[in-house]
Amino acid sequence: MRRATKVAVTVCAVLAAISMGPTVQANPISTADLAAVVTSGQYAIRGGVDTFQLSGTIGDLTQDSGASPAKDFAATCTSCTAGDVVDLSFRNPAFDAAGFQEFVELGTGHATIAGQAYPFASYSGSLKFNATPILFPDTTAGVVDVTAPFSFRGWFQVGAQPGPFSGGSTFRLRGLGTVSTSFVRDGGVFHPSGNTTYRFQRATPEPSSVLLFGTGLAALGRAAFRRRRRA
Repeated sequence: MRRATKVAVTVCAVLAAISMGPTVQANPISTADLAAVVTSGQYAIRGGVDTFQLSGTIGDLTQDSGASPAKDFAATCTSCTAGDVVDLSFRNPAFDAAGFQEFVELGTGHATIAGQAYPFASYSGSLKFNATPILFPDTTAGVVDVTAPFSFRGWFQVGAQPGPFSGGSTFRLRGLGTVSTSFVRDGGVFHPSGNTTYRFQRATPEPSSVLLFGTGLAALGRAAFRRRRRA
């Protein structure tokens, strides 16, 4: 009888260990609603696939297994010539048919939240980058690099399980930085390369960014004035 009891106890212990699953489930990402400022890092788009590494007041969020959700880009030139408006703003995702903000699965990576490291993190959310419109330069170069200041707002849900409804922490994010992209000449026009990087910086814009912002607004004003005079 005692032997049978020991066997039963052993079987129960094995079943309990199996039911506990992977370590990440035993140590899930804490559920919290956190506001955070992104002070460094970047959000990169390469061929339509997004990856990011964001650092700020709550820790580090890294998504290295990129996702390619649909993006709503601001109107900008796809066949650019001198004087065309370049706007590198985008919303991810777009509003749905009823005008409500949706959120999408952004991919997986790892995270450090309030000093606690998580080897697996699943990201979903809704992001918005507002970039300062600038004018495409008059140049004979084969490749043109364009930069502009941007502001960022959005939210992430970071969970320990794959999928957009994985629970875990919700981050309300904001930040500032400079976006850069390149255009390649094809005949007499330039086309976007498809590679764009939003680099974050601390909340106070650098003087060069402020100057670039003012220069962009002044150039747009001059262009609008010239168009009115021609009309």
